Amino acid sequence: MDNSVLQNSRTIMPSIIKCFTLATLATLAACGGGGGGDSEPKEEELTLEELSVVCTDADTVDVDGIELQMDVVDSNHDGCLSDFEYRVAERMAAAIAVQLEIDGTNNSSDTSTVKSLMINGNSEVSDGKAQLHTNLESGEFSIHIKSYSNNSSTETLRVYFDDESAAGKSGEEPPYTMDFSLVPVNGNFSYGITCRYSSGFSITCTNVIILPEGDIVEGTTYYTQEVVRYFPLSLTFAEESLPQGGYIIATFCEDGDEGTEATCLENYAEVPVSFN
Repeated sequence: MDNSVLQNSRTIMPSIIKCFTLATLATLAACGGGGGGDSEPKEEELTLEELSVVCTDADTVDVDGIELQMDVVDSNHDGCLSDFEYRVAERMAAAIAVQLEIDGTNNSSDTSTVKSLMINGNSEVSDGKAQLHTNLESGEFSIHIKSYSNNSSTETLRVYFDDESAAGKSGEEPPYTMDFSLVPVNGNFSYGITCRYSSGFSITCTNVIILPEGDIVEGTTYYTQEVVRYFPLSLTFAEESLPQGGYIIATFCEDGDEGTEATCLENYAEVPVSFN
């Protein structure tokens, strides 16, 4: 076992019982009388994957500052994480560390509601902001919107980027947005949108997948949208110097027509983001 791994465990899990198992267990055979005996030590080899890194009787375990459910990461449910299980848990924690989710603000029952908005950035959340970098993960990040969809033909889901918060702008239509169609049925759905932040201070989003909330099993109906949406951040940001703080905002809009403006930002969510 790598001592650096064990030391790390002590540092990040102060409230948990640590179980440190040696790579080789030496067991002496029963000895005969006196001080002699010809007993030879027997060695039982344990693979790296079988070694216990940490054990706990709690429902959660702290991995790199992220609370994970033990029943998720403890695959054999023995109350301990083997070296292999712990490494998997570290990867899960790293994936969660880049996510920032904010609950929605919903003031109207006339349009679909935004339950929450989550940004899956490409580096760890810092200073309460999701982090986007052009030179990490090729600039890729994703937007996830939990919603209740009304299946209205006059509504669209709109996503935009701004250096100003949407707070206090209820009913207003943002001048620049990416527009996405609603699913053709009522219900609770999560919209997942794949995007890329480029060095030209712009965002391109493609590949929308819309999943019903709940367990995804064989036969579950889901929806996809093959789109290309391009958003130059210079449209809504007063400055382009980096790092630049701003917001990613998702809202449902009741679309207008030639004589009526669209109604937006009554139901919305926004996540603070640092564009680096």
